[in-house]
Amino acid sequence: MSDLSEFLLARIAEDEAGCRIALAVVPDHEWAGFVLAECAAKRAVIQIQPSDTQSCGAYHPQYDTFHPDGHPNEVLCILATVYADHPDFDQRWRA
Repeated sequence: MSDLSEFLLARIAEDEAGCRIALAVVPDHEWAGFVLAECAAKRAVIQIQPSDTQSCGAYHPQYDTFHPDGHPNEVLCILATVYADHPDFDQRWRA
């Protein structure tokens, strides 16, 4: 798993935890189901990315976690942009 994937999974876990805390205060809030489903969907996108050591033998960002030149996968970069203000965000991930 890449640093980018780990970063994303940590942020998603924070989002999910925040949602669950909010639900304890305001049970059955209409946005909670959406937030939890979004967290699950983001995890699924990350999980279908191959490991850093796998390669399709050519430049195919949709299949490869890292491009041959070491740049992060564009799909994961797009997911990460919503967390660009986080102190652990790496500017190389900017989509």
